[in-house]
Amino acid sequence: MPRLRTPSLVGLLAVWFLVALFAILSRDTPATVSAAGDVISSPDAGGLSVSLVLDGASNPVISHTRANGDLRVVHCNDASCAGDNESAVTVDANAGRTAITLDPGGRPVVAYAYAVDGDIDLRVLRCGNANCTAGNSIVTADATGKVGDYPSIVLDASGFPIVSYYNTTSADLKLLHCGNATCSAANTIASPDVIGVIGLYTSIALQPDGNAVIAYYEQTHEGIQRVRYCSNAACSASTATTPDVTDDVGAHTSMVLDATDRPVVSYYNATTADLKVLRCGNPLCNGGNFIKTPDATGSVGTYTSVAIDGAGLPIVSYYDAGNGDLKLLHCGDWTCENANSIVSVDTLGDVGRFTSMRLDAAGHPIVAYGDVTNARLRLLHCDDSNCAGPVKAPPTPAPTPAPTPCPPAGCTDGDSDGCSDAAELQTAIGSEATGGRRDPANPYDFYDVDGDRNVGLLTDVFAVAGLFGADADGNPPGEPDGYDPALDRSEPLPGGDPWDMQGPDGIIDLLTDIIGVAAQFGHDCS
Repeated sequence: MPRLRTPSLVGLLAVWFLVALFAILSRDTPATVSAAGDVISSPDAGGLSVSLVLDGASNPVISHTRANGDLRVVHCNDASCAGDNESAVTVDANAGRTAITLDPGGRPVVAYAYAVDGDIDLRVLRCGNANCTAGNSIVTADATGKVGDYPSIVLDASGFPIVSYYNTTSADLKLLHCGNATCSAANTIASPDVIGVIGLYTSIALQPDGNAVIAYYEQTHEGIQRVRYCSNAACSASTATTPDVTDDVGAHTSMVLDATDRPVVSYYNATTADLKVLRCGNPLCNGGNFIKTPDATGSVGTYTSVAIDGAGLPIVSYYDAGNGDLKLLHCGDWTCENANSIVSVDTLGDVGRFTSMRLDAAGHPIVAYGDVTNARLRLLHCDDSNCAGPVKAPPTPAPTPAPTPCPPAGCTDGDSDGCSDAAELQTAIGSEATGGRRDPANPYDFYDVDGDRNVGLLTDVFAVAGLFGADADGNPPGEPDGYDPALDRSEPLPGGDPWDMQGPDGIIDLLTDIIGVAAQFGHDCS
């Protein structure tokens, strides 16, 4: 049969933005919460492609990305990330999905997809200190084709990274085993599975012999969950089991090994829109397996992350797409069949995508995830193992003071877009909200249909979306008319910066225009 193809990283991010835009339009008023109990913090702007690990003090260390492609590393100074001196730095640009771990010295190591000029590479960041503020090393570890999406990372006994990831060009599973701590020499790269469209949503762990075991999604046969065991360090030889072939299952995979080295995997059933949990009956997952559907209420089970508590019971964080909430499952028994606890732990806006979870020293979940409504990273720290307590809401971020709008006396607006040159020349991360990080000589870097110096939902986002397909040369029958070059860009996202776009390309399309205006929603110069 013909090989199916999957969207590129750019296309996947484009879909994410459209989903986010729809969620903003359809979301009900956020639920009110009490002022004590589980703590939710909002430590940074962004919240895309989130990955979490805990340092030796159970303080979160998080990699995530922003809509403009900035790769961020946040190191919290308390377990709830609720202090006022958290470290948050930009370590690279043009980043897609990320995966983080810590080396023996507590320094972050991040694998991520690097997307620029229509290409995708696998990069590995080795931070020079615990906060990634100096001495960082970034290596492009694989640039053969479009590679690096859906990364998952562990370190071997020598501290050398092992990364599973997806080859978008050939639609295959890949595995990188670095030859040193920075992945700068003697690396080996294998393609352990190449049959069909296979290797999406990878999740990696190490077997007792130090060789990798990988859970992932195979799309070709309408979706299956697969677990592959490497037979050597380079994974040049491997074997696989296919424990679940019922429905389109296996996307949004997360895996952990229990105390007896048996895989426990959380994943999504796309056919029924349910959460599933696989408990392998032995370390090879080839017999005695238990497969359960612990949550089938509405549309649930994407963006899963799984951990095992001290009693060997699975805990899973995941997204409730029907309500736009973060949910948490704590299984009541070994197989997740009986006495399960299921809680909607955050209902404040559209929250819960890109979940990544770890357990603190007391076995209480710490979950990092995205807040689509406010375009921020969020973190939940539960005060019990079920996250059953009332929630303390995050503080509202202080608004950034707006610059003086043009045209006051003495104000210069070189590109006549309604935002002063001084405002557009702001360079600080976050200054986009007041017109910063733009080109004062480029009138095509700000989508402002109604000229109110604010990118609003109805007047700007909808206006651009309403012209989808319009072009400068005249429209075929049935296509929108009213083409406006001020609403047309030529530089694609996310490889380009939405605050430094080029001029019109002649057509108002999805990636460069509809996604671009959605990325700028809420930003203004007023």
